[in-house]
Amino acid sequence: MSKKIVIPVAIVAVLGVGYTGTSWWFGKQARTQHQHFVERLNKVAPYLKVTELESSSGVFSSSRTIKYTVAGSVGCDLAESMQRVGKDMGPLEFTVKETIHHGPFTFGGGHTGFARAVVNTELVLSADTRKKLEEVFGKVPPASLRTVVSMGGDSELTLDVPELTSSLNDGSKLQWTGLTASVSYPADYSSYVTKMSSNGLTITGASGEQVQIGKISMDSNSKTEFDVLSVGDASFNIDSMSFKNAALPMLNTEVSKISYTATSKKNGDFLDMSLKLGVDKVNTMGKSYGPAHYDVSLNHLHGSTLGKLVQEVNSMSGQCSDQATRQMQLMSALGKHGIALMQQTPEFILDRISLNMPEGEAVIKANAKINNFAASDVQQPAGLLQKLEAGLDINFPEAIAKMLAAQMMAKEGMDPATAEAMLTQQLEGALAQGLLARNGKQLVTKLSWKAGKLQINGKEFPLPMLGALMGGAPAAPEGGTPEGAMPEGEASDAMPQ
Repeated sequence: MSKKIVIPVAIVAVLGVGYTGTSWWFGKQARTQHQHFVERLNKVAPYLKVTELESSSGVFSSSRTIKYTVAGSVGCDLAESMQRVGKDMGPLEFTVKETIHHGPFTFGGGHTGFARAVVNTELVLSADTRKKLEEVFGKVPPASLRTVVSMGGDSELTLDVPELTSSLNDGSKLQWTGLTASVSYPADYSSYVTKMSSNGLTITGASGEQVQIGKISMDSNSKTEFDVLSVGDASFNIDSMSFKNAALPMLNTEVSKISYTATSKKNGDFLDMSLKLGVDKVNTMGKSYGPAHYDVSLNHLHGSTLGKLVQEVNSMSGQCSDQATRQMQLMSALGKHGIALMQQTPEFILDRISLNMPEGEAVIKANAKINNFAASDVQQPAGLLQKLEAGLDINFPEAIAKMLAAQMMAKEGMDPATAEAMLTQQLEGALAQGLLARNGKQLVTKLSWKAGKLQINGKEFPLPMLGALMGGAPAAPEGGTPEGAMPEGEASDAMPQ
């Protein structure tokens, strides 16, 4: 045979053997990485067990069929719930099939290019389950779930759920615009970047009533800190929601811009967390409300201690035990790690609860922490009042306060004139005592508690009974009774009832 023929053939053969070996090696790497995923899943969700695993390995591709069982406390609770409604069921199980296309060059599974592997995942449904779903939703188009594993082991998972239009058994109609999502994470699963979006859905009832949800989006960026805690930012937004009923148009409601954000930040050995829920506007019954906010923070949480608490509570979910046993286990975990958390002086802050109404804006703010907490304080809770440091600010429209009070009095059978006179007397009495203050059309009050002493709007109000609980009443402020306050032993008809 001519050298001109032998040499190219040899080169092709060597390259073929080399590529085959490389492809097999990349497949092995992908399977090893999946095993790491299963180990991490057992750690963060111990109630989800891999009960069956079938795999077949090839040179250029391989496959794996995995059966998961929802076990532990989650599985037990689900079974008990079904038993209460008269239905017995075995363990909840679902099966996932993965087809793995090996690198280094992939041209299957919806991806063409260089990669360690491309994994296509599908949920395997039994014929009976598929039939029941089709009876409710009609023929549901399959979703696409694909993971591309890069040469370095980083992965990107993409999910595409197609749109769906279905006529339900009760005569209503569902129109779902579909959903797209992606999750990116490194080989060690130490951080995640998640994105999700959908143009929403519409449900139309048989009588013409309609629920419409606008664009939905979610974004998060997190990494693992203190071994098990997911730390970072997450947001969930709905552009609009509407509820319409032609038969009862006065109840039609429109809601715009619903938002939820969660933020956690590592600060040395500690963790600061905040949650914010907001609604831009609600139009209902001829009135417009909003914006509305509910914002809370929990700061100075000792990270490693919180991580141990979360890990111990997570491990409980992998056990199937009765409610009393679980309660004892939870109390034990809180006793062990909760006291250690409190000794680091965490602070709860109600940044705001607010609602803007036609009559004005109502705002509530608060904060609380316990200084120098000791384990012995659990046995002497009254002593915590001396260590408690807290504040409460309330700003409320006077018109709303009067309306609510008048409604309560009317329920007690009081005639409007008497109710108005009593309400005016009580309100003026509270203003004179310094319990309330006026700021334009708003009623405001500011309370603070520190070292066993109460102040309202900057004036100290002694509380002899609480003082006795703490081992002695706090000293009265200089000058005796605060201006506007009632001397001990006296009462006033102007005090709020």
